[in-house]
Amino acid sequence: MSLARKELIDLINRIPEEDIKEVKNFIEFLRIKRKQNEFKDLELASETSLDFWDNEIDDEVWNKVDNGARHLSYLTKYKLCYIQEAIKMQYTLKEIGENINISEVAVADILKRHG
Repeated sequence: MSLARKELIDLINRIPEEDIKEVKNFIEFLRIKRKQNEFKDLELASETSLDFWDNEIDDEVWNKVDNGARHLSYLTKYKLCYIQEAIKMQYTLKEIGENINISEVAVADILKRHG
């Protein structure tokens, strides 16, 4: 147990009975505030990832990427863009590859050659 936690417990033990509810409410307020901040961070992350999808790639091209089409050099820039955005969102190379039906090694190779 950290020194700060021990000190907090000591303070709590010395709180007059009439102040306990107020302290409990404050602790609950801090917990809710932290949850709201986490939600805002997730919301911001989703907004930035939505920018990635709002582009000129038509469905046919994306379907080829999504289905793991190989040897179509014009798709590489789209795969690279997708990979880079997914990495920003902290996906692993394996997860990225699974999502677009290529191997983890192929994802790394695209990054190495074109990133």
